[in-house]
Amino acid sequence: MKKQKAQQNAPLVFEFSYNDKIPTGFRLRKNIGYAALSKIQLGVHTFLANRQRHTNEKYDANAIMKMLVFQRLLAPASKKKAFESKDYLFENCDFSLDNVYRGLAFMNGRRDAMQLWMHQRVQKQYGREWMGDDYKWKSRKESREIHLHTADGSKMGKMVDEKHVVFYSAKYDKRAKAERALAVAKAQDIIASPGKYRRATSYGAAGYVKNLKFDKKTGEVLDVGAALLLDWDKIREAEVFDGYYIIATSEMEESDSWVIDSYRGLWRIENSFRVIKDEFDARPVYVSTPDHIDAHFLVCFVALVVARLLEMMVNRKYSIGKMLETLENAECTYLQQNYYLFDYTDEILDELGAFFGIDFSKRTRGLGEIKNIFWLPLKSEPIHHESLTNKMSVTAYHFRLSRSFLLQNSGYMATSTGCAPHGG
Repeated sequence: MKKQKAQQNAPLVFEFSYNDKIPTGFRLRKNIGYAALSKIQLGVHTFLANRQRHTNEKYDANAIMKMLVFQRLLAPASKKKAFESKDYLFENCDFSLDNVYRGLAFMNGRRDAMQLWMHQRVQKQYGREWMGDDYKWKSRKESREIHLHTADGSKMGKMVDEKHVVFYSAKYDKRAKAERALAVAKAQDIIASPGKYRRATSYGAAGYVKNLKFDKKTGEVLDVGAALLLDWDKIREAEVFDGYYIIATSEMEESDSWVIDSYRGLWRIENSFRVIKDEFDARPVYVSTPDHIDAHFLVCFVALVVARLLEMMVNRKYSIGKMLETLENAECTYLQQNYYLFDYTDEILDELGAFFGIDFSKRTRGLGEIKNIFWLPLKSEPIHHESLTNKMSVTAYHFRLSRSFLLQNSGYMATSTGCAPHGG
């Protein structure tokens, strides 16, 4: 033990010649940041290994999936570019580009089962706790008349069945009161210094100010000859509904909890689209066959789940984009004798390293020590976060929607209980 410790503390000596050259095809720079991503276990390796065992495919589908997901998170590019940059990772990428494309078809043929598998794994590992003690709700079913425009331009009445779910959340109540307090403070400042504000800058607070008028052209506050006053009646009226929401849906037979889950997941879905488009560069799609296109978005989905879990592990302290930028910057350079020199760290790496048991501040590491980082299991206890799993499951439920959304760039239609791509 003492001898081993002495060896670890001994200085490392490297010799470089002025005329040393880089061997052709040898990549000196590698990424170590994705070690944090590799600690998030979704069980995909087990799923793919079990499915591939019953085929004649000779490549390692899990190795291909890992390469594509990590590259999508750190350096989004085409499948060909990802393959050409595979040495950027400390992974065994013993497969060809043809294997990558065959692997895409293999994965796509099992995408539905894979999503269900991931959902079950995350549910078991992290829990699913949307409905807590601070919730209460009631529902009713009724019919009402709606008016439709016919082909000839006339109107017609039609009776439709609806389910109304009213729910209350103590957390939403608290948040609404905090947001209103900021709006009221801003309204009081408008009253005190109206010249500081325009229509655009008074958004959210103008409704609480009596006699407030704006110039339609300039947006400036107009002097209408009446004093600006805080509208306490409107404030008290709004407070009555703090924490309450009402959802109208045509899904008559679904449970109240399903309706509430779907409604609460909508903004997560919207945000997930933004992450997929902006952070993962999901478009343009550099593959052309239906199997490969669907598999491309399956890779984006797996990457999104990994990123969401990472976001939850730091309690959303940092955005996904900021964390991925940090992990991309966590690189190292090959020296000699299987040693690498590390040259980047920051606050985010410190926090992720503390959680995953990785010391990102260490300057040098041998290849064996680096491999141990990826192979050693995560020692942290499972995380049971309030809404962690449901965000993943909602995203999984709408996988086909994300493909249509990103391919057509036509947006999506949102109802009170879910989303559907244009044209079905």
